[in-house]
Amino acid sequence: MNNVWPVALRLPCAAFYPPASSQPWALAARIATGRSFPSIPVLRYNPQALLSHNTSPIISPSRLRNSLNSFSRSFSTSSHVYKEGSSGKPALTPPTTKSTQIRIPPLPINIPAPEFQKLFGTTISPNNGNKVLRVLHHRRVTGSLAEEGVRGIGQILGLPQVTNEMAMTGLTYLREKIPIDEETAAAEWAEAEATRVEQEYWASQGLKLGIYKEMDREESQQGTAYGRERYGESRIEAIRKKNEAKWEVEKKEREAKLEAEKLKNPPRELRMVNGEPVPPPKLFGYEITTSRAHESPWLKKYREKAQVQATSLDELRSRLTTFQRIWPTALFTVSVCTLCAFFAVYYEPPANANRLFPDIKPSVATALTILSINAAFLLLWRFPPAWPFMNKYMTSLPSYPRAFAALGNVFSHQSFKHFGTNMLWLMTIGVWAHDIVGRGVFLGTYLAAGTVGSFASLSYYALTRNFTSSSTGASGAIMAILALFCLTDDRDKITIPFTSYETAFHPRLVLCIAIALEIFNLRFKRMGNLDHYSHLGGYATGIVAAGLWRYWESIKGVLGLEEEGDVMRRVEGKEMDKRDVVMDERMGRGGYR
Repeated sequence: MNNVWPVALRLPCAAFYPPASSQPWALAARIATGRSFPSIPVLRYNPQALLSHNTSPIISPSRLRNSLNSFSRSFSTSSHVYKEGSSGKPALTPPTTKSTQIRIPPLPINIPAPEFQKLFGTTISPNNGNKVLRVLHHRRVTGSLAEEGVRGIGQILGLPQVTNEMAMTGLTYLREKIPIDEETAAAEWAEAEATRVEQEYWASQGLKLGIYKEMDREESQQGTAYGRERYGESRIEAIRKKNEAKWEVEKKEREAKLEAEKLKNPPRELRMVNGEPVPPPKLFGYEITTSRAHESPWLKKYREKAQVQATSLDELRSRLTTFQRIWPTALFTVSVCTLCAFFAVYYEPPANANRLFPDIKPSVATALTILSINAAFLLLWRFPPAWPFMNKYMTSLPSYPRAFAALGNVFSHQSFKHFGTNMLWLMTIGVWAHDIVGRGVFLGTYLAAGTVGSFASLSYYALTRNFTSSSTGASGAIMAILALFCLTDDRDKITIPFTSYETAFHPRLVLCIAIALEIFNLRFKRMGNLDHYSHLGGYATGIVAAGLWRYWESIKGVLGLEEEGDVMRRVEGKEMDKRDVVMDERMGRGGYR
């Protein structure tokens, strides 16, 4: 092992006058290396020592490194040490040393421009003079002034007119204006330098003996000719290249397999509802789809007939203007609403003996009739020859609208789930509303609301130029019946089915919550496959119908339409006069039997 005695000399610069017994440089070296060092006599230098180019006020790291190397002794070992150029090939150039940039902070005080002229004269501008003072102050703070002195500042800043005398003048000025403990800073710097020099020395010895590798050089030369010549091909790199080649082969095989599957089973076209694709229905977790690749010519024939013939959406947009798409349906909607209003006012229910099903309540019979019509069209969607008719007159299409489709789509459902949900509401809320307002008002509201809802949906999608959407279902009419029931039912309590328990009931609050949920889903695009504009149109129609019905009921007596003994209500096909109704109300049965 090499025996090394690191040496640190304390050579104070100008204005450094510590007591001779302290010897901070030897103390810093002892702290850094953990060894004892001989005491070095303290030498006094005059201020000109800072101006010398040949003498350093404190021993430089290069001198200390050379002194350390002088104590080392070389020896040989039996192990082989690689030497560059021994193979006969020209030695490879190691990577260049990276330069380190040091950011010098500004001065802690503001110095006026006239002060710079007093210090440096007119040959140096105030800006350049400020740079000189910043470098000097940085050396004072870091302690490097003990080694660097004031020399070389002009070369560092690229200002050849800056002389050492000017720098010394600036240093004197800084010591007057910004006093700091330069001796302590120099001691800390010397300690750090001694530690660094010792570490570099032992690292260099380890590199010479082959114990360590020069990490910066080795890392930068990985994968180059220098690294391959020194260590050969990396085993890890070879494994990585092998795995990458294998992965590329597998990727090509997967792509070829996917292309073959696409040729056999081309991707299906999802049905668009309100501009968004709707996945096919599922049965026991499996999608119910038809493979177009194996589609029969008979099925393909009717499918093509049912489709709108167009090469692109731009062609569909150019066929009709927005006004041409809306006005026929608007005229048809006004006509339907007018006829429904006359029907609601002048409809007279038949006597019980003249009914087809006298044993069934009129409300239930009406709801079952509507349900049967919807079920028939649901089955027609499963019959391919009916597809052209169903697409033309039983589906609301903004791309190619037809006026009658505004009413026809109210009875059209393509899925059992959609059909079941709407019909469940019809058989509950619809029956209750029918018992309150009668068949004329109920049917008039149902048909008018369905048409108005379809027109609202068509108008929105036509104005927004969304031609990939379509609309079917009785949802708009169902929402109108819900609004009609909530605004005509005056009960404040209801009985829980199959029990005798009564609870508070506020139908108008239920209507407000339903409309608020509809607007929330529309605003935040929840349940995007629902036609929210059709629902809102249905709510509006139901509210108007309920208001007109209440107004008509209030003016009947004024117009002389009610007299004693006249038939007031017909429930379950039985006639009830006014006295029966009053008696039933007094008994708490509300007149609904």
